[in-house]
Amino acid sequence: MELTATILIAVGAVAILAAGIVGQRVDHFRPRHREDAAAAVARARQLQRVAMALAAITVVCGATAAALNNGNTTTWVCGAVVLVAGAVQCYFIARVSIPDVQHLRDRGFDSGKGTP
Repeated sequence: MELTATILIAVGAVAILAAGIVGQRVDHFRPRHREDAAAAVARARQLQRVAMALAAITVVCGATAAALNNGNTTTWVCGAVVLVAGAVQCYFIARVSIPDVQHLRDRGFDSGKGTP
């Protein structure tokens, strides 16, 4: 059980790093050159879903590792830290405001031609 908990903690740590990287891309979202507003918003929302899924994986790994502690305090503490870090990352990713299509068009991003 100790090996399983250690593997889960490692997977959780990698997932939280990946969620942080993808979350930064969502947080600093910029439409691409010649990309219509609807495609840009869809891309940003997809990135946000990926970041949220990675953060949720971190929460699950941390909770499972903490539950598998088998009397080892170090494993329990590491699992709890991974769990809390994943929950905080979920909170920050959910708070990111993605502009809507009309907002991008109002800023002169595209005219909406060719977009349904």
